[in-house]
Amino acid sequence: MNEYTYLMTTTPWGERCAQISDPHYLNNALLEAHAYIEQLKRTYGQNPSGTYFKLVRCSHDFGTYRDVRFYYDEQQQAHVHYLSQLEAGCEHWDETALQELKQKGYCLPTSTPIDQAQLSGSW
Repeated sequence: MNEYTYLMTTTPWGERCAQISDPHYLNNALLEAHAYIEQLKRTYGQNPSGTYFKLVRCSHDFGTYRDVRFYYDEQQQAHVHYLSQLEAGCEHWDETALQELKQKGYCLPTSTPIDQAQLSGSW
């Protein structure tokens, strides 16, 4: 098994997530990633034998960010089927994930100011 895919997120796609500019980013992203992996398993079932999730740190110009990888064997149909489900992800946190995050002290800033001048210059 040498194939993997980045899930490209540490949270459900309809939820806010930790931002790399937040001073508590690495901790919050770690909490998000653990909760999200467990939610994916609750949603799509336990991952097939021979597959696994791994949290990784990725370097970027703006700093280090966390991501989730899913390792699988592309020759195994059960692995590929499970991966295809994972790619749909989850839209929102489920109650179990929300409780887990709350118990571990997860908290995002309520708002992140956006500099409109920066936005207009980036397009």
